[in-house]
Amino acid sequence: MSKEYASPLTLEFQQSHVVWFYLSVVHILAAIALLLSTVVIFFKVIVSMLLLVSFLYQKIKLSRYKELVWLADNDWLLIDATGNESNVHLTSLSFSSSWLVILALRNENNKAINLVLPFDALTKESFRRLKVKLTILKPDALKPLGEDD
Repeated sequence: MSKEYASPLTLEFQQSHVVWFYLSVVHILAAIALLLSTVVIFFKVIVSMLLLVSFLYQKIKLSRYKELVWLADNDWLLIDATGNESNVHLTSLSFSSSWLVILALRNENNKAINLVLPFDALTKESFRRLKVKLTILKPDALKPLGEDD
């Protein structure tokens, strides 16, 4: 086995253009629908501000985590944008397809953390390695949701 594949899998998150496109389209369509509606201007201003807050909140939420390191079996290290590290484990609710991976994680406090990773949120090699590792990971290695240590 090569040294590259024997090392822990480190996933450095990138800005996903697919997610930004759909997020922008949804907010723009909502703004257009609001402008074309026949409600009073005061309501339009309030809802427009809410749309802006929603868009900014999603922008912050999408950049919350910086890196995920798969240490061994089901042990992961999640690093947020400020550099704080937390140990997490993968649950059986995770999903993998050719263009999307959803990692359902739990931290030490049993708080759910769901990472949605479209194909362009990682490098091609990292995305492929993640899908392969998720495919070969035995289902019994995944911790069922809600099961405590």
